[in-house]
Amino acid sequence: MGEQLARFHLAGQDFDMYRDNDRGLNWMQTTLDQLKEKLASDEIELITKELSYQAKFNWAKLPQGIIHADLFCDNALFDGDKLSGIIDLYYACNYSLLYDLAVMVNDWCREQTKPNSELGFKFNPKKIAKMLESYQQIRPLTDAEQQTWQAALRLAGLRFFLSRLKDQHLPREGEITQIKNPSIYKKILQIHQGSSD
Repeated sequence: MGEQLARFHLAGQDFDMYRDNDRGLNWMQTTLDQLKEKLASDEIELITKELSYQAKFNWAKLPQGIIHADLFCDNALFDGDKLSGIIDLYYACNYSLLYDLAVMVNDWCREQTKPNSELGFKFNPKKIAKMLESYQQIRPLTDAEQQTWQAALRLAGLRFFLSRLKDQHLPREGEITQIKNPSIYKKILQIHQGSSD
Protein backbone atom coordinates (compact mmCIF):
# COMPACT_ATOMS: atom_id res chain seq x y z
CA MET A 1 0.00 0.00 0.00
CA GLY A 2 2.93 2.33 0.57
CA GLU A 3 4.03 1.77 -3.01
CA GLN A 4 0.49 2.21 -4.33
CA LEU A 5 -0.05 5.47 -2.45
CA ALA A 6 3.21 6.84 -3.88
CA ARG A 7 2.05 5.88 -7.38
CA PHE A 8 -1.30 7.57 -6.68
CA HIS A 9 0.56 10.74 -5.64
CA LEU A 10 2.80 10.75 -8.72
CA ALA A 11 -0.14 10.08 -11.04
CA GLY A 12 -1.89 13.20 -9.77
CA GLN A 13 1.04 15.56 -10.33
CA ASP A 14 -0.14 16.66 -13.78
CA PHE A 15 -3.83 16.91 -12.82
CA ASP A 16 -4.71 20.55 -13.35
CA MET A 17 -7.91 20.84 -11.31
CA TYR A 18 -7.64 22.07 -7.71
CA ARG A 19 -9.70 21.41 -4.60
CA ASP A 20 -8.72 22.95 -1.29
CA ASN A 21 -8.42 20.78 1.81
CA ASP A 22 -11.67 21.48 3.66
CA ARG A 23 -10.47 19.56 6.73
CA GLY A 24 -7.36 21.65 7.37
CA LEU A 25 -6.31 23.57 10.47
CA ASN A 26 -8.97 26.28 10.05
CA TRP A 27 -11.68 23.60 9.98
CA MET A 28 -10.12 21.95 13.02
CA GLN A 29 -10.18 25.18 15.05
CA THR A 30 -13.76 25.94 13.97
CA THR A 31 -14.82 22.41 14.87
CA LEU A 32 -13.26 22.68 18.31
CA ASP A 33 -15.11 25.97 18.86
CA GLN A 34 -18.40 24.31 17.85
CA LEU A 35 -17.84 21.33 20.15
CA LYS A 36 -16.36 22.96 23.26
CA GLU A 37 -19.56 22.87 25.29
CA LYS A 38 -19.97 19.16 24.58
CA LEU A 39 -16.41 17.95 25.23
CA ALA A 40 -14.71 16.79 28.39
CA SER A 41 -11.98 19.08 29.72
CA ASP A 42 -9.21 16.58 28.90
CA GLU A 43 -10.41 16.43 25.28
CA ILE A 44 -10.38 20.22 24.98
CA GLU A 45 -6.88 20.33 26.49
CA LEU A 46 -5.59 17.61 24.15
CA ILE A 47 -6.98 19.29 21.03
CA THR A 48 -5.91 22.79 22.05
CA LYS A 49 -2.37 21.57 22.73
CA GLU A 50 -2.24 19.94 19.31
CA LEU A 51 -3.60 22.94 17.43
CA SER A 52 -0.94 25.09 19.07
CA TYR A 53 1.76 22.59 18.08
CA GLN A 54 0.53 22.33 14.49
CA ALA A 55 0.49 26.12 14.07
CA LYS A 56 4.32 25.99 14.04
CA PHE A 57 4.41 24.14 10.72
CA ASN A 58 4.00 25.49 7.22
CA TRP A 59 2.40 22.52 5.48
CA ALA A 60 2.25 24.44 2.19
CA LYS A 61 6.06 24.34 1.94
CA LEU A 62 6.11 20.53 1.78
CA PRO A 63 5.53 18.67 -1.52
CA GLN A 64 1.89 19.07 -2.52
CA GLY A 65 -0.48 17.26 -4.82
CA ILE A 66 -3.74 15.35 -5.04
CA ILE A 67 -4.25 13.28 -1.91
CA HIS A 68 -6.86 10.68 -1.05
CA ALA A 69 -7.11 12.03 2.54
CA ASP A 70 -9.04 8.99 3.81
CA LEU A 71 -7.17 5.87 2.68
CA PHE A 72 -8.22 3.58 5.50
CA CYS A 73 -8.15 -0.21 5.19
CA ASP A 74 -11.83 -0.27 4.24
CA ASN A 75 -11.20 2.03 1.27
CA ALA A 76 -8.89 -0.43 -0.48
CA LEU A 77 -10.25 -3.43 -2.39
CA PHE A 78 -8.25 -6.61 -2.87
CA ASP A 79 -8.49 -9.66 -5.09
CA GLY A 80 -6.61 -12.09 -2.88
CA ASP A 81 -3.36 -10.29 -2.05
CA LYS A 82 -3.54 -7.99 -5.08
CA LEU A 83 -4.90 -4.46 -4.78
CA SER A 84 -7.80 -4.14 -7.20
CA GLY A 85 -9.10 -0.67 -6.37
CA ILE A 86 -9.04 2.40 -4.16
CA ILE A 87 -12.47 3.81 -3.36
CA ASP A 88 -14.15 6.69 -1.49
CA LEU A 89 -12.43 9.77 -2.85
CA TYR A 90 -14.98 12.07 -1.21
CA TYR A 91 -12.28 13.98 0.71
CA ALA A 92 -9.67 13.96 -2.09
CA CYS A 93 -8.04 17.38 -2.34
CA ASN A 94 -4.77 19.22 -2.83
CA TYR A 95 -2.57 19.10 0.24
CA SER A 96 0.68 17.79 1.68
CA LEU A 97 1.54 14.35 0.30
CA LEU A 98 3.21 13.49 3.61
CA TYR A 99 -0.05 14.05 5.47
CA ASP A 100 -1.77 11.50 3.21
CA LEU A 101 0.90 8.92 4.06
CA ALA A 102 0.40 9.64 7.77
CA VAL A 103 -3.38 9.15 7.47
CA MET A 104 -2.74 5.72 5.97
CA VAL A 105 -0.08 4.70 8.52
CA ASN A 106 -2.36 5.63 11.42
CA ASP A 107 -4.91 3.08 10.19
CA TRP A 108 -2.88 0.38 8.44
CA CYS A 109 0.02 0.02 10.89
CA ARG A 110 -1.90 -0.67 14.10
CA GLU A 111 -2.31 -4.12 15.59
CA GLN A 112 -4.71 -5.40 18.20
CA THR A 113 -3.32 -6.26 21.63
CA LYS A 114 -6.69 -7.20 23.15
CA PRO A 115 -9.23 -9.26 21.19
CA ASN A 116 -12.63 -7.58 20.75
CA SER A 117 -11.37 -4.27 22.16
CA GLU A 118 -11.36 -1.21 19.90
CA LEU A 119 -8.88 0.53 22.19
CA GLY A 120 -6.64 -2.49 22.71
CA PHE A 121 -4.04 -1.68 20.05
CA LYS A 122 -0.52 -0.43 19.51
CA PHE A 123 1.52 0.64 16.50
CA ASN A 124 3.78 -1.95 14.90
CA PRO A 125 7.16 -0.27 14.19
CA LYS A 126 8.04 -2.92 11.59
CA LYS A 127 4.85 -2.22 9.65
CA ILE A 128 5.51 1.52 9.76
CA ALA A 129 9.10 1.04 8.57
CA LYS A 130 7.94 -1.21 5.73
CA MET A 131 5.22 1.24 4.70
CA LEU A 132 7.72 4.11 4.58
CA GLU A 133 10.31 2.00 2.74
CA SER A 134 7.76 0.88 0.15
CA TYR A 135 6.49 4.42 -0.38
CA GLN A 136 10.01 5.80 -0.79
CA GLN A 137 10.94 3.22 -3.41
CA ILE A 138 8.55 5.16 -5.66
CA ARG A 139 8.68 8.71 -4.21
CA PRO A 140 11.51 9.44 -1.76
CA LEU A 141 10.59 11.83 1.03
CA THR A 142 12.44 15.14 1.10
CA ASP A 143 14.57 16.13 4.09
CA ALA A 144 11.84 18.55 5.17
CA GLU A 145 9.24 15.78 5.01
CA GLN A 146 11.39 13.43 7.07
CA GLN A 147 11.81 16.12 9.71
CA THR A 148 8.05 16.72 9.76
CA TRP A 149 6.99 13.05 9.87
CA GLN A 150 5.99 12.93 13.53
CA ALA A 151 3.99 16.15 13.14
CA ALA A 152 2.18 14.62 10.15
CA LEU A 153 1.16 11.59 12.22
CA ARG A 154 -0.15 13.95 14.90
CA LEU A 155 -2.04 16.11 12.38
CA ALA A 156 -3.69 13.04 10.85
CA GLY A 157 -4.64 11.83 14.33
CA LEU A 158 -6.13 15.20 15.24
CA ARG A 159 -8.17 15.45 12.03
CA PHE A 160 -9.94 12.13 12.58
CA PHE A 161 -10.35 12.64 16.32
CA LEU A 162 -12.18 15.90 15.59
CA SER A 163 -14.28 14.57 12.71
CA ARG A 164 -15.43 11.61 14.79
CA LEU A 165 -16.25 13.87 17.72
CA LYS A 166 -18.25 16.09 15.39
CA ASP A 167 -20.16 13.11 13.94
CA GLN A 168 -20.90 11.96 17.49
CA HIS A 169 -21.98 15.28 19.01
CA LEU A 170 -23.28 17.19 15.97
CA PRO A 171 -24.66 14.60 13.55
CA ARG A 172 -25.85 16.05 10.26
CA GLU A 173 -29.62 15.88 9.98
CA GLY A 174 -30.92 13.72 7.16
CA GLU A 175 -27.55 12.13 6.42
CA ILE A 176 -26.67 8.51 7.05
CA THR A 177 -23.36 8.75 8.87
CA GLN A 178 -21.65 5.78 10.44
CA ILE A 179 -20.60 7.01 13.89
CA LYS A 180 -17.10 5.70 14.59
CA ASN A 181 -15.50 5.71 18.01
CA PRO A 182 -13.55 8.97 18.52
CA SER A 183 -11.63 7.41 21.43
CA ILE A 184 -9.55 5.40 18.93
CA TYR A 185 -8.14 8.60 17.46
CA LYS A 186 -7.85 10.20 20.86
CA LYS A 187 -5.50 7.36 21.79
CA ILE A 188 -3.64 7.64 18.46
CA LEU A 189 -3.07 11.35 19.02
CA GLN A 190 -1.89 10.73 22.58
CA ILE A 191 0.55 8.05 21.40
CA HIS A 192 2.06 10.38 18.80
CA GLN A 193 2.21 13.31 21.21
CA GLY A 194 4.08 11.08 23.65
CA SER A 195 6.55 10.10 20.92
CA SER A 196 7.23 13.76 20.08
CA ASP A 197 7.51 15.25 23.59
